Amino acid sequence: MSEKVVVARIRGSYLPDEIIGLTSASPKLLSSGLMTAKSISKVDKNQILFGVGNFTDKPITLSKQCNLGKFVCLSKHDKLYDFESLDTGSRVCNVSKSSVDVKNQADKSLSIYQISQLQDLVDKYSDVFVGKDSKLGKCSLLKHKIEVPEGTAPVRQRAYKVGPRQKDVLENMIKDMLEQDIIEESISPWGAPCLLVAKKNNNGYRFVVDFRSLNKHIVNLDAYPLPTTEMKR
Repeated sequence: MSEKVVVARIRGSYLPDEIIGLTSASPKLLSSGLMTAKSISKVDKNQILFGVGNFTDKPITLSKQCNLGKFVCLSKHDKLYDFESLDTGSRVCNVSKSSVDVKNQADKSLSIYQISQLQDLVDKYSDVFVGKDSKLGKCSLLKHKIEVPEGTAPVRQRAYKVGPRQKDVLENMIKDMLEQDIIEESISPWGAPCLLVAKKNNNGYRFVVDFRSLNKHIVNLDAYPLPTTEMKR
């Protein structure tokens, strides 16, 4: 496994220096066995830095004119934060190597050697996984603020009616989130109802809070563009 940062030229219209944008890999690059993390890069002479990782056991050569991916310029409304000098106050919950069994979940087309490589990779970064009985990590880099105009009357909504079966599921979900420190009890004049939405293929429920009435009063909406989590090969 190896990684290299290459200088990529931007095709099309010439972009001014210091423009900042988000990079993502092209499907063709991913199909060749190379991987790249979506990252922030700055334009310099119509070029950007592009990190590429080779997760195979063979060398891969990139041609001079190959298409590495896309570069999307960030707008003036997007916000960037430098966390380098901040105390993250993070808490990471480690998962034992044996708790992530790649062999029984890997694609059938993978060889034994490839499965072994994948297991080693998962074990190496086991601290980013959360086991079934483990707590989620916690990060205090940012605190989200909900701002409403001064003098706005608190929005109070009644709880939605749910059936006996869904009520048990809802109460168990709330109890679990309290134990996981995801939510906490509070006393507030504001109130929004929660409900359950069935997942696809009837595979359980998703916990949802209906904040639509609250959203009508929010000012200074901040956009936090996130890259997609799916990178298909």
